[in-house]
Amino acid sequence: MTPRPEYGGLDLFCAAPAETAVYYEWLLGHRARSRPGEALGALGVRFHRARDGGPTGWLPALCVRPSSVPRIPGEYYAAPADSDIAEGIEQGFLRGPDDTWIALTDTPRVTNAIRYTNADISTEEVAAVVGRWSSALGGHRVGMFEDPYDMELVCAEDRVLLGVFRVHGEVPGMPRSFWIGYFEVRDLGTVVARAVESGSRVLMAPSRSPFNQFAVLTDPWGHVFGVSRIFDHSELGGITVVAADGAHRPLLDVLELPGPLD
Repeated sequence: MTPRPEYGGLDLFCAAPAETAVYYEWLLGHRARSRPGEALGALGVRFHRARDGGPTGWLPALCVRPSSVPRIPGEYYAAPADSDIAEGIEQGFLRGPDDTWIALTDTPRVTNAIRYTNADISTEEVAAVVGRWSSALGGHRVGMFEDPYDMELVCAEDRVLLGVFRVHGEVPGMPRSFWIGYFEVRDLGTVVARAVESGSRVLMAPSRSPFNQFAVLTDPWGHVFGVSRIFDHSELGGITVVAADGAHRPLLDVLELPGPLD
């Protein structure tokens, strides 16, 4: 059990989990192990077969205390115990009114999962979504100062749980709210090129945010995902955020963030 909410990794719900896992492991340059998805599983990533009425696509998994689950507001669903969905999702799911889901686990899957992956929800109503998930998870909001995408972060103490931003003008034709599961990479340009050559489609070409370089794509099955390379702390140190108390402070004084992959 964990004493505070904590980011635990990413889950993909899809029609062909084994095939999709093989693709992502190849795309991201991970050596295949004995089972499809095992290499990425070591980084907190899980692949599941989607069920009727359940989540689809990438969504974040958050670690919460079991005793907190009955008190979390929102639509709660227990994880089926007789399927691969139970692997790594001991608690179940929360479903928001905008039909976005979060998986809930009992314990962290890997130490410092946010070093390898993270998740942002794109929405037209950033403030409302941040308020909803902050309340549900017992977290607080940290705003990026003068961010072009109105980015805000839902945090627990000095740790990021998830991001919320607005990219609908950049990605037309998407649902009102949708998750983007990001993978941290060493060479963003190389991964994007491999993705395009293998049937993925670029939704947002490589761009810069205040704290990373990123791109957003759909894989050959239509699932939205992103690749990212966070900037070094020497660059992050100059970023100003709006802390939970409304004060403007340096980013690294407020949040603990990983550096780029070596």
